Parts: sequence; structure tokens; C-alpha cells
Amino acid sequence: MNLRTYFSEQARNPTGVFGRVVMSRIFNLGNAALNDFMKSQLELTEYNHVLDIGCGTGKFLHEISNCINTGKFEGVDISAAMVKIAERMNRKSIIKGDVLITHGDFEKIDYIEHSFDAVCSANTIYFWPDPRRVMEKIYRILKPGGRLFVAFEDKKRIEKRPLDFEIFRTYSEQEVANLMTLSGFSKTGIASMENRSGKIHCCTAEK
Repeated sequence: MNLRTYFSEQARNPTGVFGRVVMSRIFNLGNAALNDFMKSQLELTEYNHVLDIGCGTGKFLHEISNCINTGKFEGVDISAAMVKIAERMNRKSIIKGDVLITHGDFEKIDYIEHSFDAVCSANTIYFWPDPRRVMEKIYRILKPGGRLFVAFEDKKRIEKRPLDFEIFRTYSEQEVANLMTLSGFSKTGIASMENRSGKIHCCTAEK
């Protein structure tokens, strides 16, 4: 396995010492701007039930769960290494019952329909085997009026990196918005901003 493929696989599903030590740091640093941008798009109010798909180290969950006094926040991640880190970061909130973190593949987990106020995901859409199928499931588990937030890096920015694009599948902001519409969502929107590393996007939609 060459370096491009190895790193891309670790980005998709961090494992071993490299995943625990190196990828966790990369996620916390590399996802910080995206998470902040996505958080700025959320309208968090009391009693929200929020799901973070691909929660990684749990930093985003930790931040949003501390924004309001009540509510329930869930995370799911395919990486056992990331789930352990996320559980440590959110230990107090998990004990209180405010945060729940699940290890597994989102597509294979039975979530109750019409149960979430918002579903978020940052830097994960590249790895979804079938983005439309994933979004259709998200649509089903959102409450009426619930919202989806998908944050990701600009396609041109990612394609300049030494990655394995059989693993990383890139999307333009319009392609993501179109997928949302095809999956049943309405009121789709695209928010974009420039940071020191280039352009990032957050596509939003409402059930």
C-alpha cells in the first residue's frame, strides 16, 4: 500500500497507533475551521436532539453540548479509535446523559424515524459509499422541519493534495446541494467562506 492510499484509508477509518495519535491531531486541527463554520450555521436552542455523523474525536460534540443547558447530542463513528477518544473528551456529559457516542457504520444503525432536530457532518461526505442513500436515511430520521448540515472543503483545494481519489470522492458545493434536493430535502442553501488554507463550504437543507 502506497503512502497516498494509507493516509486516505486512515482519514476514512483511523486505526492503530497512527490513527490514535496522528489522525486525532490532524482531525482536531484540520477540522477546527469547518466545525466552527458549521456551528455558526446551527441555530441551537434548548431541547435540541442533534446527531453528528463521523464525530471523530468528539470535539464538535463537546463544543455544541456546552452551548445550551438542555438537549441531547449523539455522535457516531466507524473508527473504534476515534470513539474511545470522543468518549474521553465527553466523559462528563456522557455520565450526565447529555451525550451518547456510538461505534459503528451510520448506514447500518437503526435510528428512530423523526427523532432528530438536526444532523451534522464535517469532512465525511468524501467517504460515503452512496451519498444519496445516506441523505435519504438522514431525511427519514429528522423531525419535520429538521435540518441537515454538511461541511466540507472545496473540491479544487482537496484535489491538489496527494490523496487516493478512489477513497476520497470529492464534490462541489452545488453537487452536494443537488444531492440534498434529490433526497427529498427543501430549502437548500450553500454557505462558503475563505480561510488561510482556502475555501470551505457548509450546505444546509430542511425536511
